Amino acid sequence: MTLSIEVLTTLLYLLQSRRRLSHRARQLLLQSFFPRARHVIFFKSGRSALSAVFEALAREQRGVQVLVPDYICNVVPRAVSRAGLEAVSYRTTEGFEIDLDDLLEKVAKPSVAAVVLASLFGAQNTSQTVVDRIRRARNDVLLVLDDCQNLLLNRAVVPDARTVVVFSFNMKTITGSMGGGVCLGDNGFDLQPPEMNQLRDFRLECAIGMLFLKQVCLRAWRSIGKRLGRRVYKPPCLEYSHATGRIHYDMVPQRIAKLSLARAITRMRTAAETESLRKRNFEALSGFLQQTGAGEVVSTHCTASAPFVPVRLVKPALLTLMPWKGPYGLEGSPHKTLRPELLYFKNDGLDQFSTLVREGSD
Repeated sequence: MTLSIEVLTTLLYLLQSRRRLSHRARQLLLQSFFPRARHVIFFKSGRSALSAVFEALAREQRGVQVLVPDYICNVVPRAVSRAGLEAVSYRTTEGFEIDLDDLLEKVAKPSVAAVVLASLFGAQNTSQTVVDRIRRARNDVLLVLDDCQNLLLNRAVVPDARTVVVFSFNMKTITGSMGGGVCLGDNGFDLQPPEMNQLRDFRLECAIGMLFLKQVCLRAWRSIGKRLGRRVYKPPCLEYSHATGRIHYDMVPQRIAKLSLARAITRMRTAAETESLRKRNFEALSGFLQQTGAGEVVSTHCTASAPFVPVRLVKPALLTLMPWKGPYGLEGSPHKTLRPELLYFKNDGLDQFSTLVREGSD
């Protein structure tokens, strides 16, 4: 989909009512991504949705513990502590998979009320197999499946009464303009939709409008860069989300912006096309790294379709030739990370790999 068509389609969707947009987005999610879920509640972002989930859990059980992966975006443990709960980490492997022995040992403790399972960089930690293993150990624990990076077509997982799936539209699998939410199965968890707040909602729409304009300008600049020659990228730093007063990045549970819904619908409709381009980019990236000796891909179950591809980089010259994401910083320690040796190629599926890196780069 060309940029002009994408912008026009988004603007046409904005002419529809919020109710109609919500209905259409819900239909697309349940038909194409989570066919075994039953309910969808939209929030302004994935982090907003996470906060709502943990606040609902805190209303059930105050002061309990939540197990989170030791390597994950710092907003996850922050959302736990923000709700008055205690975040306790469990181990993950070098390939970002759950250390099930460590997790099952910790989940057996009565103080643990929830477990966050996050699929990162193509590692499928929210599969039905993993869910079933934990369910055999604890029937009552709340499972929070963090699929913000993992919005795969036709997910086979079946959310039960104590399972929720958190998703995001913000430039990960779906290259939208913020927005996210929670998919649920049966009504076994008391998660309420965010209330309307006219002032905050208006402020959010303005912020998302500016974000959308910035995204359009960046896409246009990328297109111009293809004609002018090689683009220079900023070297990545550690990924760490600081507390911010910007309404679209804070963690307050709030309903999704209408523009975010319009963008999500536009991009979900082309999800299969975007996934195919990501897979072609992955093959080109793997071949480029092998040919140049610049580094190696860390293989995971679905690396080829992941929006971020983990790479052990050898040649620092590539830092400014390709779009990279840095490793996650630790909550409370923004300059520390558990994976200092890795970078992540941003495989957003908006451009072909050949337009990002010229063959034969030194």
